[in-house]
Amino acid sequence: MTVALTVLEGLPELRPSDETNLIDQEDREGRKSLSHSSLNTQLACAQRYGYEYVDRIEPVVKPSALRLGGAFAKATETGDPADGVAKLSGEASIFTQEDQDRLTIDCAIVTGAATAYLAAYGRRERREFGYRVRLRNPETGAYSRTFDLEGYADGLTDDWTLIEDKFVGQIQAVAIKRLPLDRQLALECYGIWRATGHEITDVSYRFTRKPSIKQKKGETVEEYAERVEADYKERPEFYLVEEPITRSTADLVRIEAELWQWAAQRREAHRAHIYPRNSSHCHDYGGCPFLPLCTGDPDAPSLFKEKVRSDRNPSTNEEENA
Repeated sequence: MTVALTVLEGLPELRPSDETNLIDQEDREGRKSLSHSSLNTQLACAQRYGYEYVDRIEPVVKPSALRLGGAFAKATETGDPADGVAKLSGEASIFTQEDQDRLTIDCAIVTGAATAYLAAYGRRERREFGYRVRLRNPETGAYSRTFDLEGYADGLTDDWTLIEDKFVGQIQAVAIKRLPLDRQLALECYGIWRATGHEITDVSYRFTRKPSIKQKKGETVEEYAERVEADYKERPEFYLVEEPITRSTADLVRIEAELWQWAAQRREAHRAHIYPRNSSHCHDYGGCPFLPLCTGDPDAPSLFKEKVRSDRNPSTNEEENA
């Protein structure tokens, strides 16, 4: 029996790139922007997207994993681990000795990881490459009057190799296998191509592991922190894993069509003021921080605050308030 496949059937021919980057243009005729983070949230659970990007609220206490990831990204962006530590310290809420101990350990993790990363890869690429491009109808080529696509790539080399960084607890075989399907990579390759005219065919996906060693019985926090930093220095081959990935023109064709559909779904949700819940994602890794709101917990309002606007990319702060 022959199985009929609909994947990639009927997709139109890809039109040329605009070679126009709108990232630094302030006048965008009132258009909002789509980003990888907002799309990722929207496609996982529209209700969570509504809380984060329409109501613009976030947990009072930021999860430790997010703080660590942001601090590591800051350190690699500037090339100075101290900048990551400063970011981490500035976001910390210290109420108990346990909070202080956690901060001491997290600072050691960021210092060790960023130092090992910079020693291995150096500063051979442009960091935080920003792009903003018009969404366009894949069938007609007409531009969207509502949305642009905007984002920042972790790094871009002089020979147009895309660098993508991930700070992870572990590296699973399935995570490596699914890299060719990574939505963030697809969006970045598409956005950079549309903005510059350069098609991205090579991607270097860099995993940096979090510490594999645990605090020993009787070991002080300071001693453990020193051992964490030393372990990164002594075993960089364990902590740093680089995977090469190849992209193709077919990826650009598909992501352009998918973007148009995702934008239509978002417009409809805004118009109807309905953001469907997806309970299958309530217990994703770390749990959904908005679960108390969805379940009607009477204490839920005290757990959230208005989201702080980003200085780096203010346009995406208002992307969803359509």
